[in-house]
Amino acid sequence: SLYQARNDAATAGDGLLPCYFFNTMFDPTLVKHGYPRVRRHTAAKHKIDIFAQALIFVPIHCGTNHWTLAVVNSLDRRFEYFDSCGGPDNGVLRNVRSYVAEEMKDKRGVAIWDDSDWTDHVWKYEDGTPQQGKKNGSDCGLFMLKTADLLSQNARVDVEQVLSPKHPSTHTALVSAHV
Repeated sequence: SLYQARNDAATAGDGLLPCYFFNTMFDPTLVKHGYPRVRRHTAAKHKIDIFAQALIFVPIHCGTNHWTLAVVNSLDRRFEYFDSCGGPDNGVLRNVRSYVAEEMKDKRGVAIWDDSDWTDHVWKYEDGTPQQGKKNGSDCGLFMLKTADLLSQNARVDVEQVLSPKHPSTHTALVSAHV
């Protein structure tokens, strides 16, 4: 992934948080086959310790035409779900939480992970999460990618719907301001 390559090449002065970006096949494989089939994503040969990351990004392909994003936010001890259309997580956070518990057992030898101080948060428009607008049904992938990009830079995620004279329902401008 482009974002993972950027993150891997970053230095302390670049302002990027330590992050890991799963690929788009991670979630469907986890859902269909369970932890044993995704265990290899962080195998020792890959030298990936998800517990050393501030943020872990899981792109979610919902159905056949929609993208959302799940984030394991270690900084705020939260499992987060971003959907630019404002939909529910439909069990995504439960699956990601279960994955982290299995990873803790497998990689750290912790039989039962105490996640009682972790919360689930499905971001909604009222929380300030980006929304692509009712007339725009095609920018969800862009929203998912830009949300991951901004969060990995420790930037505030904000969006402004801008109407274009040529394409009034699909032109979107994303803006960010560093926190």
